[in-house]
Amino acid sequence: MSSRLRALSSATRPSKRFTVSLHRLSIVIAFGFAAALGLGACFIDSPLPSTFRFTCEVAEDCYEGQVCSAGLCQQPCGGAEDLDCPSGAPVCLSGFCSSICPVDVDVCPDPQTCFVYEDPNSSTPPTSGICTVVCDDEYPCGGDDVCVQ
Repeated sequence: MSSRLRALSSATRPSKRFTVSLHRLSIVIAFGFAAALGLGACFIDSPLPSTFRFTCEVAEDCYEGQVCSAGLCQQPCGGAEDLDCPSGAPVCLSGFCSSICPVDVDVCPDPQTCFVYEDPNSSTPPTSGICTVVCDDEYPCGGDDVCVQ
């Protein structure tokens, strides 16, 4: 093979050193991309379920507008000064904004349970209930409330 032909063929092929460097660079880029995705995911908070309630001992443990009741931070409702219930807890029951819960999955925070009211005139069983602290000796009903069990 002539020296001119050999020079052309070696000029069109990448050198072994260049090929190894390119391979290493692609590994570094792929690792950096994966690390960026992984670290980014670590700092993204997933939203809390609508039934979630922070635990508390006193009202100061809760956000503004909430009170500590039955060991949970809850938003009062029904009073003249109370805010409307948020979409995550749209039902005002026993003086607190309450969340809707499916009857087949326990999603309510302790001591709340999924209270299901079964309409005696309905032929269809209910599919949802309301997260609430069911009244009993430990959590008696307040004011003019009547305990329904």
